[in-house]
Amino acid sequence: MNLASINEKITLVHLLDKRLWKDRIEANPYFATLSVLFIALAGAWAGIGGIADWLGWGFGISLQPSIVLLLVVWALNIGESIVAAETLSIASMRALLIGGMLLVAITVGYLFSIVAVVGIVGLMGYLIVIAVIAAIKRGEEPEQK
Repeated sequence: MNLASINEKITLVHLLDKRLWKDRIEANPYFATLSVLFIALAGAWAGIGGIADWLGWGFGISLQPSIVLLLVVWALNIGESIVAAETLSIASMRALLIGGMLLVAITVGYLFSIVAVVGIVGLMGYLIVIAVIAAIKRGEEPEQK
């Protein structure tokens, strides 16, 4: 993977901005994409946090602080849209687009974290069952000296 392909992935929202609004907006190329990724991470942490609280581990956060964080990050992106856009209509459309992307990001992060945890727990259960079966079979075999 070269530096140009990494830069394209980090500036995904900026590339979308340039495609939609051409030269009528001059936003930071990294801020919106990193905001979306950060909110996806917050959603994943909230998804794992709900399970951690259920198990009594107490290291996770609930979904409500993640939603408040989403609103703060969205407000920062709205401010950037207002400053960077030529017209108010472009700023409002970009703010709505990024708000939708943030909602999708927190939802996907939350849901995939639960899917990942369920998958890991399922794999651990499968390995435990296989280990118990192997131990039972080993106990049935006569000892060899």
